[in-house]
Amino acid sequence: MTTEQFIAEALQLPVTAIGYHVSRRLRTLYPDKMLLEGGDQFFNMEDYARAGHCTLTEKAVPISQRVTYWRGS
Repeated sequence: MTTEQFIAEALQLPVTAIGYHVSRRLRTLYPDKMLLEGGDQFFNMEDYARAGHCTLTEKAVPISQRVTYWRGS
């Protein structure tokens, strides 16, 4: 299955099912990898990696994506 097929398959699902489907499928495809999901705005993955708890590798295929939020005036 290509990346495009994987995404297209997920986007055919109801919005409420997409996250579950994608995480389940990724765990099946990559059983030796860690899947980290979270909604805690106070957890900083870069700080966690700098502390030596994990290694981050940014990949630019097909689209490198980083989500950030600014909560200010």
